[in-house]
Amino acid sequence: MSETQNERKTFTFRVVDLTGLDIPIELEENTSLIQLNKLLQTKYNLDTSRCEFSTNGKLLEDDARLTSEIFKPNKILSMFNNSMYQEKSFPRVDNAFSGIELKFTDCQTNLAQKPKSKGMMFNNIILDRNNITLPGGHTIAFDRPSSLNEMLQNPNFFSRIAELMNNIQNGVPDADGDVDYDSDNYYDNYDDNYPERPGFATLMQPLNQDIDMDGRPEVFEGIPAANFVGPLDMDMGVPPDQGQNMNLNRNLTPQQQEALRRICMQCGVDQFTALQVFEACDYNENMTTNCLMSMTA
Repeated sequence: MSETQNERKTFTFRVVDLTGLDIPIELEENTSLIQLNKLLQTKYNLDTSRCEFSTNGKLLEDDARLTSEIFKPNKILSMFNNSMYQEKSFPRVDNAFSGIELKFTDCQTNLAQKPKSKGMMFNNIILDRNNITLPGGHTIAFDRPSSLNEMLQNPNFFSRIAELMNNIQNGVPDADGDVDYDSDNYYDNYDDNYPERPGFATLMQPLNQDIDMDGRPEVFEGIPAANFVGPLDMDMGVPPDQGQNMNLNRNLTPQQQEALRRICMQCGVDQFTALQVFEACDYNENMTTNCLMSMTA
């Protein structure tokens, strides 16, 4: 009886990030986040000095105590490391999507060979060296490897992917009323005369020079310019259209609007840029501030 009472309880979870890191960890109940940091530094040789951690959508404080309860249900600890992108960083939020897994694959050596998985965080979105594959066989292709990395560093990444996912999951029809998005080669064989949904075009707008298939200045024909939000210039921080096509307070509560005002004042950025990062960080004021400060440092 005494042995059972004295037995220390342990639990397991995985530490992941968007570079492909995926480490199984076993800890005792009530282990501090500081102790976990030391473990990652000494056993796995990771530099966690500029890392933030979150699980189930909650950013952990530096003095947090780790228990099995806070990791339910996904048992994943997401790590955001600013040092990986010193000039341009983006928020890595583990609850950006619900029930979606993001897989990173490496196709650099042999494109004909099945890609080797390098890690995962969300579901059914697969990223390899040259393209992004979304549920239903949708593919976003890039003509150079650096384009994918540039997109990942854009603070609009989560909100734009989420917008597209919402359209797909809710079966938003195209101009012909057709909702057939199951073809594996849907975008590979797309027809110039086939009108695409504005939601998808808006997602693609920042990448128009990378995926332009016919040398057109637009991503797709037939999409009015008013449906686009201008591409975000990470260095300038202000899109060309100054965000006139965007309701900057859309769906924000009074508390969130006040938080957005404080973020703009503290970080010295325009409201359009702050809102994009604020949404990507799931309206977490502290995380938004940290991300913006790392991008403007």
